[in-house]
Amino acid sequence: MPESPPLETLVFYDAGCSVCQGFKAFAESRDCARRLRFEPLGEALYLERVSAALQAEQPNSVIALTPEGDELLRTPAVQHVLIQLGGPWKPFGQLLGFLPSAATDRAYRLIARYRKTLQY
Repeated sequence: MPESPPLETLVFYDAGCSVCQGFKAFAESRDCARRLRFEPLGEALYLERVSAALQAEQPNSVIALTPEGDELLRTPAVQHVLIQLGGPWKPFGQLLGFLPSAATDRAYRLIARYRKTLQY
């Protein structure tokens, strides 16, 4: 019996942000199991799959939609992506889960504030 393909996580990112593009390139190059699919924020798939409530917030952030249907935003989205990459990246993702979310989201928002001026 043929092996079924792995379920993929949809990862939405800001295509106009060099930091987001860098994160996408980093993850895509390490996603050997092809568990991740990257799509720009605001495009048709985003409008179709992301909840209306989350779209109304208009987050300029990484959003991960898990195969189980969970919508993850900011640090939890990055954490999920790292865990999906496996290998040496999985422990880093798990470590993010042990850090206080107030601190990791504060750091995430700080990077997000200056992301348009940062270069990848």
